[in-house]
Amino acid sequence: MDGEVTFFVGDQRHDLTSGQVAYGPRGVPHSYVVRSPGGARLAVLFSPACVEEYFRTNGTPVAEAGEPAPEFDLAAVVASAEPFHPRVTGPRD
Repeated sequence: MDGEVTFFVGDQRHDLTSGQVAYGPRGVPHSYVVRSPGGARLAVLFSPACVEEYFRTNGTPVAEAGEPAPEFDLAAVVASAEPFHPRVTGPRD
C-alpha cells in the first residue's frame, strides 16, 4: 500500500513499491524486508485461513499509532510458531 519492500520468494528477489503485488506460495520459503525509512503498510491475504492466529499470538497491541514498536524477541516468535506449522528460515541478507 505504502512504502518500499523487498519480497523474497525462494531464490527470487522482488523490489516492490506502492501498489505492487507479490505472491509467496505455500511450501516455498518467502519473507520480506521493509526498505522505507518511515516503514511501510502492507495488505496481506492468506489462504487457507487460520494463520492469522499466529500473527495475533505474536502481535503486541498499541494504544496509539505513533507508539514505538515493542522489543522484538525472535526466540519467542519461533517458539510460538509450532502449533501453526510454519518453517521459520531466518533473516536474509
